[in-house]
Amino acid sequence: MNKSKPFSELVFYVSFLFIIYVVLFAISLYKDNNTVKPVILKEKTHQKITAANKSEEVIFNTGSLKYHKASCPWAKKCTRCIKIQKQQAIFKGGIPCKTCGG
Repeated sequence: MNKSKPFSELVFYVSFLFIIYVVLFAISLYKDNNTVKPVILKEKTHQKITAANKSEEVIFNTGSLKYHKASCPWAKKCTRCIKIQKQQAIFKGGIPCKTCGG
């Protein structure tokens, strides 16, 4: 009976070390696959994107924090809406409308 107890402890410790090894291995794989890769845009494309975002005005609902395009039917029905830049709406926690996409 005494011989089986040290053996069972050995099995426990080996199993514990194996689990730690597997977890550390999984973490190393996760870090390798989730590295941030830089995206290189052409200069003209980047200028178009930033210009569009700066000049785009949306209708922002201050109650629901949803923003709409001016042509959206929900924007026309809104009573607590203000007209602001899209970037400002996003900064204030705005969520794009599911109907028009903001």
